[in-house]
Formats: sequence, structure tokens, C-alpha cells
Amino acid sequence: TRVTGHRHSVRGVFPGPRILGFILCAGIVLAALTEWAMLSSVPTTGLTKISTPVEGDYVNFWAAGTLVRLGHGALLSDLDGYHAWLRQAISPAIAFHAWSYPPPALFLAEPLSWLPLAGGFALWGLLTSVLAGWALRAAGAPPRACLALLVSPAVLANFGNGQTGALAAALLLAGLALAERRPLLAGLCLGALVLKPQLALLAPVCLLARRQGKVVLVAGAVAVALCAASWAGFGTASGRGFLAVNAPLSHELLERPFLGQAYQLMLTTVFSTLRAQGASLATAWSLQAGVT
Repeated sequence: TRVTGHRHSVRGVFPGPRILGFILCAGIVLAALTEWAMLSSVPTTGLTKISTPVEGDYVNFWAAGTLVRLGHGALLSDLDGYHAWLRQAISPAIAFHAWSYPPPALFLAEPLSWLPLAGGFALWGLLTSVLAGWALRAAGAPPRACLALLVSPAVLANFGNGQTGALAAALLLAGLALAERRPLLAGLCLGALVLKPQLALLAPVCLLARRQGKVVLVAGAVAVALCAASWAGFGTASGRGFLAVNAPLSHELLERPFLGQAYQLMLTTVFSTLRAQGASLATAWSLQAGVT
């Protein structure tokens, strides 16, 4: 790693053009094989009325935003009612979906609901992938590394499954990379991770170890402000429903026996890997805690 003045750069850790080109090609092939394996083992569901496959978290964001905009936000905590609405609005064959995000995420979901489902799905994947590339560039990576990220199996799988991984990675990476140069922007990025707070749990530890407490304070203030704004904008019912129904459901889904369901195939933690091999909850949680 090269250090210039007080700015840390990651340029020195990336391979040359030939090796990187090989990695890119291998990544594309691996991504294609990964997607083929997933699609061949999991029934394709969630087809829109124009027969365009739209799956993953984007369906939940589009649906949650639409329901909130139409004044039916209570359905987000009504699992049967929510699934019935998805079957009517998208497809009778849609797989089981559940809203699992805290209320501040509705600020992102509501604007997305104004877009056509298929078009918004493509735009979501494109913009969040580019945002992840920008965050890597902000961390000091050379352009070839950013290109490698955009065609990596992780980003392509994230794109194809409509997930929030690229957005969360961009916010976390930008928050840590910009902490020294632009602490306010870094805090804003990390505070916005309140939409997936479990991904930012170790960020304050890292920042405090680097004596960048100002960023921690800004991130905390942003997170609190977003929670307060969601309470004011979407009502207390959204928060109560999340705590009473949605959050416990997410935990219950995580601990279910591994049956090869689509959401289980996308989990890449030590915990999920051990559970897929038949390990008990106690063993999986203990080893996950040790690795974390």
C-alpha cells in the first residue's frame, strides 16, 4: 500500500493489466456459471405481467414504496396481506417475499415506486453498481480495479438478483475511505447505512481506532435523524410493525434449516455455510462470532 502524505491509497495492491484481464475474464465466466447454477436449481418465480423476471429485494422496495404511497403501509407488517398484494400486483406465481428493512428505508423505497417495475429494476442495478465503483475509486483504487469490480461475480449476481449489496458496500466503503478527507460526507454515508444497520456495526470501532470520532458522531446523528424523520413521515405504526413482525421474521428465516431456498443460496457468511453443511445453530453461531 502506498502512502502519500496523510492520504492512504490502495493503488499498489492491484495487479497489472494482463493479470487483471485474466481475472476479469475468469470473473465473467464464473459469474455466468454461478447464475446458471442458481437459476437451474431454484424455480424461476416473480415474473411481471410482461414476462420479465424481477426478483430479490428490489421487488420489496418497489412494493413497499407503492403501498406507502397509496396509504396501505400497514400491509408491510401483514405477511399474508403483503404476499396477496404482490400476487395481484405482479404475478400469481411470485415467490414468498417479506419486507425486512427498518422504516428509514422507506425514504428510498417510495421514489422507486414511481418507476415501472422492470425498468426500475434495471436502473436500480445499474446505478448501485456504478455507485460501488465510484466508492472504490474514492478509496484510491485505479480505474482498472473499478472496472474489475463492475464485472465481478459479486456485483453481477447482485444486479441479477435485485439486491442492496452494491449500495450497502458503496456506503460502507465511501464512509471509511473519505473519513479523513471529508468527514461530514463520510458520516453521511455511514449514517445512511441505517437501512442495513448490521453492516455498519464494526465501522465505529474502526473509526475510533483511527481517532476519527467526528465521523462516528456525524454518522450517529444522521442515523438518529433518519429514524426520527421516518417516524414523523410514516407514523409510529411502521416502527412498531418492524420491531414486532418484520425483524423477528428475518431472524427466524436466518435460522431455518437449509433447504436450498433462493435467499439461503445468497447468504455467504460462515454461519450460513455451516448451516448448509448441517451444523447446529449453537455451532454455527459460535464460529460466526469467533470469525466476526
